[in-house]
Amino acid sequence: MKKIYAECILTILIFLFIGSLAHAQVLRMTLANKKYEQYHYADAIQMYEAIVAANPENAEATEKLAHCYRKINDSKNAEKWYAKVVETPKSHPINKLYYAQSLAKNGKYKESQKWYNAYAQAAKADPRGSKFAMSYNDSVMANFYKDSARYKIQLAEFNSEQADFSPMFFREGIVFCSNRKDGSIRQVKHTFQWNKTEFLDLYYTSGGEGVEKLNQRLNSRYHEGPVTFFPSQDSIIFTRNNYLNGKYKTSKDKTNKLKLYFANTSSENGDWGNIKEFPYNNNEYSVGHPTLSTDGRTLYFASDMPGGYGGTDIYKSVYSRGKWSRPVNLGAEINTKGNEMFPFIDENEDLYFSSDGHAGLGGLDMFVSRNKNGKFTAPQNLGAPLNSSQDDFGYIFDEEREEGYFTSNREGGVGDDDIYTFKRKTCKFIVVVVNEKTNEIIKNAKVEGIEVETAVNFPAESLNDSIYTFKTKLRTNYDLKAFKEGFEEGNSKLSEEKLLRCLVGGEDINDTIYIPIRPIEVFADNTPQPNKDKPRFRYKGNPNVKVIEVTNVYFDFDKYYIRPDAAKELDRVIEIMNQYPTLKIELSSHTDTRATNYYNIRLAQRRSRASYHYLVSRGIDPERLVVNSFGENKLAVDCPDFKDCNEEEHQLNRRTEIVILSY
Repeated sequence: MKKIYAECILTILIFLFIGSLAHAQVLRMTLANKKYEQYHYADAIQMYEAIVAANPENAEATEKLAHCYRKINDSKNAEKWYAKVVETPKSHPINKLYYAQSLAKNGKYKESQKWYNAYAQAAKADPRGSKFAMSYNDSVMANFYKDSARYKIQLAEFNSEQADFSPMFFREGIVFCSNRKDGSIRQVKHTFQWNKTEFLDLYYTSGGEGVEKLNQRLNSRYHEGPVTFFPSQDSIIFTRNNYLNGKYKTSKDKTNKLKLYFANTSSENGDWGNIKEFPYNNNEYSVGHPTLSTDGRTLYFASDMPGGYGGTDIYKSVYSRGKWSRPVNLGAEINTKGNEMFPFIDENEDLYFSSDGHAGLGGLDMFVSRNKNGKFTAPQNLGAPLNSSQDDFGYIFDEEREEGYFTSNREGGVGDDDIYTFKRKTCKFIVVVVNEKTNEIIKNAKVEGIEVETAVNFPAESLNDSIYTFKTKLRTNYDLKAFKEGFEEGNSKLSEEKLLRCLVGGEDINDTIYIPIRPIEVFADNTPQPNKDKPRFRYKGNPNVKVIEVTNVYFDFDKYYIRPDAAKELDRVIEIMNQYPTLKIELSSHTDTRATNYYNIRLAQRRSRASYHYLVSRGIDPERLVVNSFGENKLAVDCPDFKDCNEEEHQLNRRTEIVILSY
C-alpha cells in the first residue's frame, strides 16, 4: 500500500513539474512576443533563442527569431533561421523572399536565385521574385561589374566603431549621422531598444579625423537622421523622431515615427533655431530622408504614408507662393513593393536613391534615374564597386562628379554602417587645332568642350601653345569647338566608341582629336560703320533697365553662403520689392578669376541660388525673380591674370548684382 501511495505522489509531482515547464514556456513566449511587438528586437532575440533551444519545433518562435535578425540587419543569422522557416509546411510565402534576400546579402547568388524563383511561383503578383531571379543570371550579373575599374574607394578617416552614414555637403565639409559614443549624459541614460545602440546625432567634419556635433539645438535625446541644406546654406531640413519642444508623440499603435523639420541660422557659426515641422508630417507614418533641388524649390523625401507602392516610397513637394504643395508619389517607375529611400537630387535634376525592390547585388543598392523633360527614366543600377551584396546608400558627389561619398555596411569596415569616399577615373583626350587648308598646327587657339545634354561649356586645359587636353565625365556626349582670330569656328565630336572604351572598359585613350578651322577670307569693306552714338545692344530687350541703388551682395573666396553684410543688403531688396509689388528683378552673379571658367560658372550659379533662396524663403514670390550667372566673364575689376589683382579687387568681382527687369 505504501508503495502504491508513493508512486501516486511521484506521478502527481511529475505532472505538476511538466505543467510548470509548459506554463514557463508559455510565459516566455508571451514576454518575447511583447518585446517583438514593441520593436525591442535585441531583447526578443535572446528570449526566442532560449525558447527554440528548449523546443526546436516551436515554429512561431523560429520565424520571429528570423524576423528579428532581419530587422537588426544581421543577414548571416537571418539566413540561418530562414533556412529552417521555409522548410516548415505552413510557412508564409513571404519567408521565401526574406530567405532569398538574406542569401543575396551574403553573396550566395545562385542559392538566392533558387529561392527567388520559388517566391515568384508562390506570389505571382509580386514582380520582385522573377526580377531578381533573372538578374542573377551570369550574363546579367556581368553588367553590375562593368564599371568596377573606374573607381577608387576608401574608408573615410572619420568613421567610428558604431554607425556612421548619410553624408551631405555643408560649407567646407560634410554633415553626417552617427551613434558614436561620446560620453554624453544622454547616451548614458538612453539607448535605442531596437538594437541596443545609442541614438543617432548629427555631426560635422571638414576632413581628417576631426569631428564635432553639428549643434545641440538640432540634436535631441532621440534620433536625428539624414539632412539637406538650402542653397544659401543658412537653412536646413533634417529627419528626427517625432519629438519637438520636449514633447514625444506616438502613433495609435504606440510607435514613434520619423518627421521632417526645418531650421535656420542667422550667421555662419551661429546657433540653429526656429525649428518648424514640414506641413505634411503625420503621427501615423514616417517622413524623412530629405533632398532639395538646386534652386531649393523642390523637396524629395521618403515616406511610408498610405497609398504607396510598397514599404517606403519617394515623394516630392514643390514650394510655390509661400507654401509647400501636397506630396506627390514619384510613381511605379521609381517606387516598388520594396523600399525606396535616401534620395539625392543633382544639379541636372537627376535622382539618385537606394532600393531593395529594383534588381541589384543584394540589400539596398544605389540607382540613378535621369530627368528627361520633367519625367524620370527607368532606374539604372550604379553597379560595383559602389554597390555590394550588403546595404549601400547615402550617395553624394561634388560638382565635377569625380569625387563623393556613400554609405555601406559591407565587410571590411570599422563599424556598423561606414562612410566611404570614392574617386571616379576620368578620361583625358589630346586635342590639336589645325588649319583646314594647309593642315598646319594652329598655335594659341581657344578650345572648349560642350556637354551635349546640358549645353554647359568649359575650356580645355593647355599643355603648351598648340596641344590641349580635354577631360570627360561619365557617359556624357561632347561637342568640341576651337576659336582663333582670323579663322572661322571649328567643330568636332568626341566619338561615343572612344568614350565608352575609356569610361566603361577602363582603357587609357591616347588618340589625338584634330579640330580643323578654316581661315577667314578678307575683302575690302566700304560699308559705313554703325553710328556709335546709338546703343548697339539693349539689355534684355529693355533700354530702361536700372540698377537698384543698393550695395552688391559680396561673397568670400570660393564660397556662396550669405554673409551677414550681404543679408542686410538683401533685406533692403525685400523692403523695396514689398514697396513695389510689381517689381521684377534679376540676380546676376559673378566670380573672380582664380579658377577655371567652367568652375566659376558653377560657383556663380550657386551664388545666384543662395541669393534667390534668401529672398524666396522670406516671402518674395519666385515668379518675380530671374537668376543669371556669368562666372568671370563680366569682371568689375579687369585682371585676366589673377595675380594682377589684390584681394580687395578680387572681392569686388565676387558679387551678385540686383538689376531691375520691370516695375
